[in-house]
Amino acid sequence: MKGTDDPNEGYETISELMDLQDKIDHFQKLIFAHFRANSNNECRIAALVPLVEESNGIYTFLTSMLVAMHKRVDAMEALQPLRHRFNLQHYALRKFYYECSNLKYLTSLITVPTLGQVRKKKDVTSEERSGARTRGTFPVNHSLRLHSPIFRPCKQEPPQLFSTTESNVSRSRHATPPPPPPEVDLWNEQQAQMKEQQRLQEQQRMWELQQQQLRQQQEQQAAAERLRQQQEYEEMQRRQRERERMQMEALQQRHVEGRLFELEREILNYRNQHEQDQMTVQQYDRVRRSHDQLTDLLRATVFCLNAPCAACESIGRRDGTAAKEYPTA
Repeated sequence: MKGTDDPNEGYETISELMDLQDKIDHFQKLIFAHFRANSNNECRIAALVPLVEESNGIYTFLTSMLVAMHKRVDAMEALQPLRHRFNLQHYALRKFYYECSNLKYLTSLITVPTLGQVRKKKDVTSEERSGARTRGTFPVNHSLRLHSPIFRPCKQEPPQLFSTTESNVSRSRHATPPPPPPEVDLWNEQQAQMKEQQRLQEQQRMWELQQQQLRQQQEQQAAAERLRQQQEYEEMQRRQRERERMQMEALQQRHVEGRLFELEREILNYRNQHEQDQMTVQQYDRVRRSHDQLTDLLRATVFCLNAPCAACESIGRRDGTAAKEYPTA
């Protein structure tokens, strides 16, 4: 920003800065409107950091510019639109900073500035009267960043409210001061601000409650998921043990069946061997009986061969005995 002696350029500069301030206010309201209850909104809150810094720098610069304008110009009615607009932006900034101060994540990133009550006209007038009316330059703030790509101040040519000639300036100095503009109703503003603060506190409390409920729900879901996984793992282990047991039983069954088959085959072999032994014994008995029969037959044959001699002797003996007993007459 370059210093200037021309009140018209100062008026234009202040108007452009106020336009930029309005755009910042609109943007921050848009960000707050898109907060989600089921999210921590850290990305959206982080987007408020440059808005807080830019708005505070613009507010500080506007304050010094307005004070310098009141020192430089006697036409108070010409500055009334700027004062009224400045008051509105002042209370909008107070509300914005209050909402930002309730965001813990934002306060961990930056220090949110605080604004006091708006300066009244009599304070500005007393400061104006106490200061020397010299043709100086407006204050310069090199830390103000107006090159942001998001907000570009509109370049509108304001009406030529002030004449830069010495005659006009001298006439404006000796002119009768205009009646004071209507003051802002601070009581209503404070009441509205207190209600808004209560609403924001209630909204913040509800949001924290929703976050707590969401965390509890997530913890319950995580516990249920862990329990389900544990049950699935135990069920898988049980099925694995069941399969191993069934495989072992099947293996034992096959082993038993194989052993039974071997035993049955051995029994069949023993039975066949027994039958063969029985047949051998029977054959032996038949051979023995045949041998006994042959032996008996041989004995009978020998007996028969020797039997006539013995019969004759017995007959002769019987005849001799009979002759003796019964002699012939």
